[in-house]
Amino acid sequence: MKKPIFLAALLCGCLTAASLYAKEGAGFTFDGGKLTVSPVVNMGVFWESNGNNSSHDEDAGAGYHIQPAISFSYAAKRMSFGANTYYTFERGFDSDNGQDSDSYGFSLSGRRELSRRWNLGISASYNHSENDQFTERPSGIPGISFASLYKDESDNYALNASLGYRSERWQFSFGAGWSRTETKGRNNWGSNDSNNYNVSALVGRAIGPSTYWNVSGSMSFDKSSNGETSTSYALMTGISGEVTNKTSYSAMVGVSFYDYSGNQDDTDFGPSYSVSIAHRFSRRITLSAAFDSRYESEQNANPGDYYSWSHNLTAAMNFQISDPLSARLSSTFSYEDHTAPAGGSYDRTYFQTAASLYYAFNSYVSLYTTASWRTDIADGAGYRDDDRDDIRLDAGLSFRF
Repeated sequence: MKKPIFLAALLCGCLTAASLYAKEGAGFTFDGGKLTVSPVVNMGVFWESNGNNSSHDEDAGAGYHIQPAISFSYAAKRMSFGANTYYTFERGFDSDNGQDSDSYGFSLSGRRELSRRWNLGISASYNHSENDQFTERPSGIPGISFASLYKDESDNYALNASLGYRSERWQFSFGAGWSRTETKGRNNWGSNDSNNYNVSALVGRAIGPSTYWNVSGSMSFDKSSNGETSTSYALMTGISGEVTNKTSYSAMVGVSFYDYSGNQDDTDFGPSYSVSIAHRFSRRITLSAAFDSRYESEQNANPGDYYSWSHNLTAAMNFQISDPLSARLSSTFSYEDHTAPAGGSYDRTYFQTAASLYYAFNSYVSLYTTASWRTDIADGAGYRDDDRDDIRLDAGLSFRF
């Protein structure tokens, strides 16, 4: 397996060659510039402090990843379409405790303006991920060791459609979607698959300049291979709009209802709310943030006795420091308070923050670096010192053709 210093030298060599011979304007255009095809190859190295995501046996290591991808975009007067496909493989350098992963997939999205006020949107995606963990431990006999290979796989499918309308006084949207998740646990133990179907609708009435009062309703139905089903409904109301041409917001509050395992006579409900904001400080600095919370009964044989109150916050800032140099800072925070009878309560706190820096040498070659920190803490019933921390550093080059 290649050493990190060798791969770094290879990347620097590719960078030098591409910088010397690249011409301006990446991507291939067709149909008078309406269709653009953009092949991309990302190559990089990484270091991780807790590659096996353990709370007691952290194992640090380094590795490399390569991701070829190709994207298509089409833009006409009243229609746009985009497609992307990729393949990523990542390999660790420690032969005694390897962390290998492969993933591939594609995504499609399209938008059509049916008229000046009506628009239609569709999207579809498929993603496959496969993680292999190879461990080797001594047997106590010289020259002999035990080896184990653990393999996890997952497939995710999604299909969504939306119809929207907006005028000076009214806004309306309708959405429908389907998603499917197939998982295979370690060496096919604990395999499961589930399907989700959802529909939603929103109606808004203008109550001021660029301000709408909204009412929305949604329904979601889940069914897993183990026979469990769940149905949830949500009714929300609130306002959305623009404070200025630089700031937009949305604030909704409501109630959700839950039925589990077909127990329609055992409906539980709880409050939920969501807030989001986007602000453009200047031409080069933008901020987006979203916060949501819900109180719900958990899917269980006796859902009325088990409740979870979750709070989730995501935020990101983008900086265009100069024409070739940009940066991004993002954070995710989640807190879950699980309440159960007979001392079964516990809470979970998850936090992740990442800082990224991008530098474009020209239209063909750019350098990226990312530093991230993640912590996942569970405390309470069934958990003891379950604190999982991980620091990851990435650096690499992106080649556009």
